[in-house]
Amino acid sequence: MRPVRRASLPPKLKTLLRSTCPCPKRTSPLTRPQIFGNLIDNCFSSCINDFTSKSLTSAESGCLSRCVLKTMATNTRLGERFAENTALMNNQMQQQGR
Repeated sequence: MRPVRRASLPPKLKTLLRSTCPCPKRTSPLTRPQIFGNLIDNCFSSCINDFTSKSLTSAESGCLSRCVLKTMATNTRLGERFAENTALMNNQMQQQGR
């Protein structure tokens, strides 16, 4: 499968990806390009069904928008939960050390 380039995404999705990417700037198991690539692969395989035209149908475009929004919201929430759990574990460790 040929990767979709960020330049070919609609402007709204590009802005959304830039503003809501939960990727930390520090080291992480996945890099930003890997996370972006996974998002594209998942949404492309879920939403794109018709290869008879080089342009997206309105159904495919809507599906892609919903998929990206849902994936970004999920990743944001996972990041928040991870931060909450990390803070809780740190507090527990500090209390045990006293």
